Amino acid sequence: MQEKRKFELETTRKDGRLVIKNYESTLELAKEKCEEYPAFIIENEQDYKEMKDKRALFNNAVKSLDRRRIDETNEFVGEYVEQAKNIAKVFKDHSAKIDAEIKAYEKKTKDNSVESAKSFKPIKYTATIECYDKNIIDELKEFCEKKNCSIVVGIEK
Repeated sequence: MQEKRKFELETTRKDGRLVIKNYESTLELAKEKCEEYPAFIIENEQDYKEMKDKRALFNNAVKSLDRRRIDETNEFVGEYVEQAKNIAKVFKDHSAKIDAEIKAYEKKTKDNSVESAKSFKPIKYTATIECYDKNIIDELKEFCEKKNCSIVVGIEK
């Protein structure tokens, strides 16, 4: 009977980079572990429980590997990440100040344009249109609404 090997992940530095020690054999061992617990069709309650246990085993292995990867990454680049975040925060804070000034100016100019539009008295034009096509009149109404003009339509009898 073949002895079951225990799955352990070891890391090392290679040319200044963090790598998994004996990556190829570790990858093969991971595949062997998967073969030890094959997936199969669930036919009863016992199979169901067994599959749930297998799933938990592999999910825990993934969580453990992810946690290790995060810890190793943080150890390796943690200071850089923190420094980069601090520098980015300086830029974001300053951008927010500029944004506040831009919004204040836009609000002021919008408020002024609304006020000046209210104080402006439009010139009133009168037009008489003879038309037998109601669609043309409807198009004129739409055009006037889009241009913030008013139009009064009446029918002469």
